[in-house]
Amino acid sequence: MLKLNRISLIIFLIVLLSLSFVSAGDCAYYFYGDTCDDCQETNTYLDTIEKIFPDLELHRYEVYYNEENFNLMLNYFDTYLISEEAQGVPIIITSNGYFSGKEPIMNLFESQIQENDHDCPQLEEKEVLGVVGEVEPRSILERFGFLQITGSAFANAFSPASLLLILVLMLYFILLRDKEKILRRGMTFIFGVFFVHLLFALGLFSWWISTRFVGWGYKIFGVVLVIKAFLLIVSFFVDKKILLKNVNQKVKDKCKKIMDYSTKNSIIFVVAILFSFLSISKMSGIILSLRSLYLENYLQMVALPFVIYYLLVFLLPMIILILGIYALLESFEKKAENKGDEKKVDAWNKHFIKLFNFSVAVIVFVLGLVIIFV
Repeated sequence: MLKLNRISLIIFLIVLLSLSFVSAGDCAYYFYGDTCDDCQETNTYLDTIEKIFPDLELHRYEVYYNEENFNLMLNYFDTYLISEEAQGVPIIITSNGYFSGKEPIMNLFESQIQENDHDCPQLEEKEVLGVVGEVEPRSILERFGFLQITGSAFANAFSPASLLLILVLMLYFILLRDKEKILRRGMTFIFGVFFVHLLFALGLFSWWISTRFVGWGYKIFGVVLVIKAFLLIVSFFVDKKILLKNVNQKVKDKCKKIMDYSTKNSIIFVVAILFSFLSISKMSGIILSLRSLYLENYLQMVALPFVIYYLLVFLLPMIILILGIYALLESFEKKAENKGDEKKVDAWNKHFIKLFNFSVAVIVFVLGLVIIFV
């Protein structure tokens, strides 16, 4: 009799335990964003929860880059009458409630699994209970504030790979010298950079980013620029006639033709395009999110103005540099004119050009080292 009672007690306990965890087969909808910081933590946490409760039916919906999932989330917000402050990601919706924010999900969702029923959430108006914590924006576009876009664009503009573009532009200042040419050719260079970066932001050149060359290619050109700048610095202290006294005149003439050819508008445009490929390989931050957005057809027209603004900010340092050099050359030309005597004007211009070339070369040399070692 005692043995029978023990068996009955064991059976009772087994049934009781099974009943308490029977709803581990719960159904819940989890809405998150790929670039949402808190979502990365909740993703990892939910991976663990699914291992603990293998019968848990957890449906995951990425909403930043998927229109259908985003609209489904909005429908649940409306149906469950979820307040504005709770309308964000990450959020888990069950048949009788919701957990909005990282903290409620990670602290309370597991206990809810053991208490909830099996039904999946339905788009039917009903009274539900929700736990609200801090959430991130429900839409990827809400993450793109003016300061965030501007800051990210400037950060990319001064990255080592993008600095390479600025240094190439500065070396062209030495070759061109004339302020009008610097202005026109400089804007051609900027248009080439804009052209490549715009196509990249619109989803092109994915094949290039995956090549091995992009990881170290810009450093090789950084070495070349440092050597070129060093030779220019040396030429400031040593007379050019001494440096070139053993060079054949035909070689000199050929080098001059090459230099003249390299400063043509079409060539400068091509150079800008080629060096821009090194820059896009190192782009990061918001521009990559905008690129992903544009690849989603339903967000193309929304993303495009953000892309244009981002690229204009990205190019702003180069634009300011060109206009600054133009203004500097113009001011020195006016000072030269005030000298009156033609010989003095010619001597002043030669002195200024030599000093200008030296200053640019020093800057290129220093920033080139930054590109190589950073």
